[in-house]
Order: sequence, then C-alpha cells, then structure tokens
Amino acid sequence: MHDMSPVYPLLMSLSRVDSQIDVKNPPSLLARPRAALGAGILVDLPSYITIEVLAKLGAEHLMNFSLVCKSWRGLISQVYQINGARKQLYCPSSFSCSGRNKVRLLYSVKPPRSIEYAALNKVGHSVHGNELNFPELQKVKIVGSCDGIICLEEGINVCLWNPTTTEIRTLMKPKGFQSMLMFYGFGLDPTLDDYKVILGNSVEEGGMKTLKVAVFKLREGIWSSKHGLDYMQVSGQGHYLDGALHWTEMRRVWPHPPVPGTRIVSICLTDEVFKESLQVADLTGGQIYISERIARAENGLVLYMYGLNSIKIWLSKTYKVKTSWMNVIHLDLKFGGPGALRTTNIEPIFYSEDGKLFVSLDGKELVVYDREKKGFRTAFVCSRLAHEPVVYIDSLISPFKGLGIC
Repeated sequence: MHDMSPVYPLLMSLSRVDSQIDVKNPPSLLARPRAALGAGILVDLPSYITIEVLAKLGAEHLMNFSLVCKSWRGLISQVYQINGARKQLYCPSSFSCSGRNKVRLLYSVKPPRSIEYAALNKVGHSVHGNELNFPELQKVKIVGSCDGIICLEEGINVCLWNPTTTEIRTLMKPKGFQSMLMFYGFGLDPTLDDYKVILGNSVEEGGMKTLKVAVFKLREGIWSSKHGLDYMQVSGQGHYLDGALHWTEMRRVWPHPPVPGTRIVSICLTDEVFKESLQVADLTGGQIYISERIARAENGLVLYMYGLNSIKIWLSKTYKVKTSWMNVIHLDLKFGGPGALRTTNIEPIFYSEDGKLFVSLDGKELVVYDREKKGFRTAFVCSRLAHEPVVYIDSLISPFKGLGIC
C-alpha cells in the first residue's frame, strides 16, 4: 500500500490555509509568506511533481480536497486530464484490494448500500454497510461496474453512477431494447479509451435465432446497434476484464440426458463481436456439473463449478489460454461440506488475491471461504442481497466525461 502518512497531513494543512485565501484576488507568490502558500504550492510545481504528490492519495481523499475551494477542484480535475495522469492516479479497469483506493461491494440496490472489502475481512466483528446517495429505484438491475462507475438499468432507462462523486447520468434505452434484456454489461474500450454500455436481446426470424446488441459510448453520448449476430445462450451480467465482457454459455446437447457443453464467450468492446474464449470441457475432462459460472477475481476471472458432490474453483489471469487456469479450490460436499452450500442458489461474487472466495447464498447471506484456512464463515446476513452484486473501487471518473471530476 502506498504510504500516505507524509502527504496527507501536508495537504490537510495546506487546505486549511488555502480556505482563507481570496481565490479571485490571490496575493502574488512572492508576497505570500511560506506558511500561507496554500494550493499555490501545488499549482506552481511542475505538473509531474503535482501528479506524484496527488498519486499518493486515494480517490476518497482527493474528493475531500476538491471540496476545499474552486482552485483545488480545478487542479485535481486538470491533473486527471493530463495525458498519462489518469493511469497513474487511478489504474484503469483493474484494482487491488491493498491499493490506495478502497474496494467496495455494492450488495443492495433497495436501498443502495455498499460495504468496504476491508470490513468483510474482519473476523469476529459485526459488519455494517453504508447507505449510498442515490434515488431508490423499484425494479433495477446491476448492469456492471468499471473504474468506479456503476451502471444500473430500470425500465426504459440506464443510469451511470459514480458513488464516490455522487454524479448520476440517466440515459433512455434505444428502441427495441426497452423490454426485458437477455444480457448486459459495462466496461472500457481500451482502443478508444471510452466506456461502453452493452445491452443485448435475441431475435427469431424464419425459425432462426440471432442476437442484436445496443452500444452506448460514454464520451460520444450516442447509441448504436448491431443486428444478425450469431446466437449464443448467454444471459445476465457480463464480467469485465482486459477490454472485453465475459459470460458462460450453458449449451446442452440432446437427446436425454443433457450433456453440458459450456464455454466462456466474450464480446470485445473494440469491435463489439462475440468470440469463444475457452471450452470448459477442456478443464473438466468432460465431467458434468449442475452449474458453471464465472465471476470477477482481483485482476482476473474465476470459473465456479457446482456439482452434486463437489465444488471447484478455477482461477486465471490470462483466461484465453487453457494452461493458465489453475484449480485453486476443491470442496468435497460428501464429507463435511457445509449444509448451506448444498443449495444450488449460490452466486459467486468475487475472488481475492489472498485466496478468499465471496459467494451469495439464497440471496440473503454473504459467505466467505478462506482457501488458506480451508473454512467458511458468514460475513453478514441481510434481508435481501442484490442479484448480481458488483465489486467497485473509489474513483473520480465522471459518468459524463469519462475523465476526472467535472
């Protein structure tokens, strides 16, 4: 973790001094005493030094400092827009649970509530979530999250929301996509350096099924669509990694009994075309599982495989290569498996670098499996966990500009 101890007190003292400065008519640099330079210290420094100073702080602290005065807010916003500064201040599309920005779990949408990852790791402590500043919605889906922006869907609208800055951008879904969606996702197109919302449905014409996809580009502010794409049995939220959204496709080959032909498929956010990433049978040797899903890992993906007698978790950071997948967890439910895990209503959420798997049980209980201790514990229980909860990170990325704070 970055050492913020020498930087944070400095900026706190500067902010107290700067709040007393007349921003419209500031005294000249030479006329100011050394102790009263305020934000001028950062403004007058070379840009690369300013970036180095601000890069020591997380988005939560930077947001607090941006509220000191207009000059500080403008400075922090400008720094985000300097070429290369965004990657240094906030590493796009990846996160670390031990990094400078806090990692949080959005576990409820009615009302919107989140909890810090660090709090979930405190064994023996009562865990409490925080209610977020967002209008309560009636029927809402979590489309996805990337770089601190959370995408939600309700009725005919899509919302882009940054919980750190509390900015909300509401979009009307395009015609043909205002009914129930088959699949959806949100992520960053690394080629255009722009964020995209993906909405998808199936179309049947002449006995043939195809897919249609609507794409919203954040910076351009426009919807586009593609029709006649090859049909794939994907549904729900796509998991973002390395410029693409990923789903598991449960294909069943008849006659009876059904034999799963699951594969991981992805849609590249650059060309917006579906591609096959991996045949799951290559990992299982043809063994049949009741459910096979993917979830987000810390800088990677995990494949969750639930069978009648066992649960297997595979981890990969280069998911397209078969040999990169590693079986990190194998639970035998016949001998000592926790009774609660015998339910099929298990939703994998997140796998951390330190070997902890977070899953939702029956939509009411968040359970953590510790790979090192080889044991389960209940992190917390609530009346209703969100369907497809997402992990997100504090950031100042704007849902309007795709850059720093407005």
